[in-house]
Amino acid sequence: MTRIPRPNSTAVVATTAAVLTLSCADHTGPPFPLVGQFAIQPSFESAMAGIVPLAETRITLERESDGTLVVDTVVDIAPGDTAVDLSITVVMLTADQIFSLNAQLITPAGDTAFRAGPLSVAPSTSSRQDVPVVDLAFGYDGVGKDAAVVRILTPDTSAYMSESLLFVAVALDSEGRVIPSTPIGWRSLDSAMVTVTSLPPPEYQGQVVGAGRGVGRIVAELLTGPADTNSVTVQPPPSSIVVVSGDRQSASVNTMLSNSIVIEVQGNDGLGVEGVQVQFATADGGFLAPDLAITDAMGRASFRWTLGAGVGTQSATVQVLTFTGVEATVTSTANPGSPTQLAFTVQPGNTTVGAAIAPAVQVAVQDAAGNTVTTATHTVTLGIVNNPAGGALSGTVAVATVSGVASFADLSIDRPGIGYTVEASAAGLTPDVSAAFDVTGGLPVVSFGVVDQTVDEGVGTATVSVDLSHASSGPVTV
Repeated sequence: MTRIPRPNSTAVVATTAAVLTLSCADHTGPPFPLVGQFAIQPSFESAMAGIVPLAETRITLERESDGTLVVDTVVDIAPGDTAVDLSITVVMLTADQIFSLNAQLITPAGDTAFRAGPLSVAPSTSSRQDVPVVDLAFGYDGVGKDAAVVRILTPDTSAYMSESLLFVAVALDSEGRVIPSTPIGWRSLDSAMVTVTSLPPPEYQGQVVGAGRGVGRIVAELLTGPADTNSVTVQPPPSSIVVVSGDRQSASVNTMLSNSIVIEVQGNDGLGVEGVQVQFATADGGFLAPDLAITDAMGRASFRWTLGAGVGTQSATVQVLTFTGVEATVTSTANPGSPTQLAFTVQPGNTTVGAAIAPAVQVAVQDAAGNTVTTATHTVTLGIVNNPAGGALSGTVAVATVSGVASFADLSIDRPGIGYTVEASAAGLTPDVSAAFDVTGGLPVVSFGVVDQTVDEGVGTATVSVDLSHASSGPVTV
């Protein structure tokens, strides 16, 4: 049985000795034919020989003494066969006869892919079981045998462990022209990092799979020797995001945090993963710059965070775009800004003359974003702005803030009117004017008086005055 190279079985071809047994008999010579035997151990110039599909082998033997062709046989190679039985009978004239051996390996398209010979062989006629071994070297003789170089078209790249990539290469002649369908084999120089499988014709691509973290070198090689090498940087896929620095900072609203937020995308080995696209986002009204980044060689990326206008805890999310669920959350505390203005937080409501305005009016010291500055210690003063009836504001009209808020519990106005407004003011702050409110009068007080009285012939006449007034607002004209 002789071993025939099959695609992706070059290791078998390179290491397994194949045996071709020839039974030799001369039916034109002595009455009793001489029987000769020898074994063939094939070898191939290229370890990539197995990538070429084969359909048959042709063996020829010629007597060197006179050039007579004594054997010309073709043996089919079925798909999947790795061994072929070659038992051949040959005419021998003498025991020391020498033959010239030639062999061809032929593709399914009928083209010769490999040739071996001519090689002089002397079959043994000994009855011993030991058979002389003939080394038969096959050289490539198919498409692209004259190619000058091979070029890998796929550039140096990166891959995640278990990720599969296709590498493409072409064979070029001495003038740089592509030779289509030239067999190209692939191999890895660093199988711990990357493996490669030579794919079948006509493209002869290399299927590369990441195996372990590191840089793996991939070789594309012609069966005649020229080769090219590229590399693949392999790392585990992203599995988590770690916040390296910048978490839990604090700053005033609408201002940038002092330090950048630095994150690291890690694989399942706890090391950084390079070249990963990450997105930064916040739902709290702030601004992140940049909002997209690519991790560096350490697997790290950073962004600056300008806080939103809301006081309290704000959060930002960091997410790997191509891997669902790989994300982290960063938090910060937003404090109120510097006091800039006053604002009524409880407006004065409609009331009656002399009655305390309820609920109590409240005025807050705020920053520019409208947040109450709880640390403020201002004194807030109220005064009437729009005064439709000339009323007077009574009660405690100047109040110190507590936690940034001034409360006025005993305010009243002594005259009825529609559309009163009051203004809140404090040193160094922008004042605020309240919404309009109404003050209605109490029950009217009616008094009668006799102005003049006369009696004429038993009939009396009196002039009476009527005084209609509110208790606190004076006469009312009727």
